[in-house]
Amino acid sequence: MFSLGKEYRIIMIVSSSGEWTHEAGVWTVLDVEGSLIKLGNPHSSEKIVNTASWHFVSAEPA
Repeated sequence: MFSLGKEYRIIMIVSSSGEWTHEAGVWTVLDVEGSLIKLGNPHSSEKIVNTASWHFVSAEPA
């Protein structure tokens, strides 16, 4: 599903000020292992996302 080195617009559900909200950003896929993807971009620290989690909403090529 994900290609290494490609950019995706990732949408996640996150908690903000005690409420659930959508968060979107453009990330480069650095690694893929099963349902886990390692993401990076020049403006944020790297993070690992479980695409099988209910927090993960969608990804589309950027």
